[in-house]
Amino acid sequence: MFIRYHGNYSSPYTKQPYGIFAVISHLQRDGKLSKADSDLYDKTANWFEENLPNPPFYDDRNAIRAVTWFKVYDEARHMIERLAPYFEIAQKYEVEIIKSVRYEAPGKIVYEDEYQVGVVDHSGTLLDEGEFSGNGNRRGRSLGIGNKWLSCD
Repeated sequence: MFIRYHGNYSSPYTKQPYGIFAVISHLQRDGKLSKADSDLYDKTANWFEENLPNPPFYDDRNAIRAVTWFKVYDEARHMIERLAPYFEIAQKYEVEIIKSVRYEAPGKIVYEDEYQVGVVDHSGTLLDEGEFSGNGNRRGRSLGIGNKWLSCD
């Protein structure tokens, strides 16, 4: 199973919704975060930079237009749990974060590590999706769209 937390607006580059990393970085880039929230963003981003492998397709600014999805299994769950500060920031600034779930590969896998896959040809059937609150729990509203890492993918 694969999970992607993303915003409700798409990248003109990948034609896919921006992932949670990009959505929250846009808030900081645009000067919308308080000093405390900006510091929390930086601390969380630094943790991910040190602990989540950076797919090599980001080295060339993602020329293949891949997007990443978290793998879902017990050993990788801590990566998703570490997104909690981003959920808190999103909730505080009323930014919608959507959770997309696919039970099969969400496209052609071009990268894989123990925590995530990078895919192109974003195909497949979206089996579950909804708007989520700051703690990642379903809030109820379902949407009809079906992104991550610290670049603008």
